[in-house]
Amino acid sequence: MLRLIHGDVYCGERLKKFKLSEIDTCIRCFEKETIKHLLTECPYTHDVWALLGINANDTKTVLGTHLTKAELQMHADLLSSIVFRKIALPPTTLIELTYIKYSKGLCRNNKVKEMARTMIDNHNTNGTWH
Repeated sequence: MLRLIHGDVYCGERLKKFKLSEIDTCIRCFEKETIKHLLTECPYTHDVWALLGINANDTKTVLGTHLTKAELQMHADLLSSIVFRKIALPPTTLIELTYIKYSKGLCRNNKVKEMARTMIDNHNTNGTWH
């Protein structure tokens, strides 16, 4: 989160600027890749946020400024996967794997584990990630 807040993200635009890449396009949609693009403009990102009931046009909501510490822990993991492109998964799979990691004990905080289990249970019951 700190790297993101301080703009320390090596997106396509920055990689090209520092001559670490010859291209500055998003690997998911081939538009110019900026930090803003990764967070709010990319169709992939829009799909992730829409599945979670988050308005992609509201940067504060995307960054999770309204979340509790426990919620922010899982949200930060999603942001990291989106922005730092650790894994290329369909949006629903990315969300599901994130919640499964936390529900199975990725962290020691029982409140976070329970929250992740609740998210999975709610999804299994009504089919949405809201």
